[in-house]
Amino acid sequence: MKRVLFVCNANLNRSPKAEEIVNKQGGDYKAKSAGLHPLAEIQITKEAIDWADIIVLMNERNDKQKTRLFDMFLEKDLKQKDIRILKIPDIYDKNNPELEKILINNLRQQGFIK
Repeated sequence: MKRVLFVCNANLNRSPKAEEIVNKQGGDYKAKSAGLHPLAEIQITKEAIDWADIIVLMNERNDKQKTRLFDMFLEKDLKQKDIRILKIPDIYDKNNPELEKILINNLRQQGFIK
């Protein structure tokens, strides 16, 4: 079973919703989520990085999440990781049906769900 860590800014909307969707599917992936901001609901840690086989960031263009991830952690900790970016902006509430629709489409394209 592959382990995927979904990462957004505050771990309030996008990444926890992606975690929820993947874990409900019960497929070949186990998901967790975390945020990059110091006040995130669940802040990203080195342990979370070590746990993950795949790290999925929600947005680089506007949020600079990949840039921030590499600023926070050593390159050697991230070098062997499969890092992906979904390009989902931080404009949705966790319970917004549009966010769920976008996530399901992206997660299917990435092969995380069927």
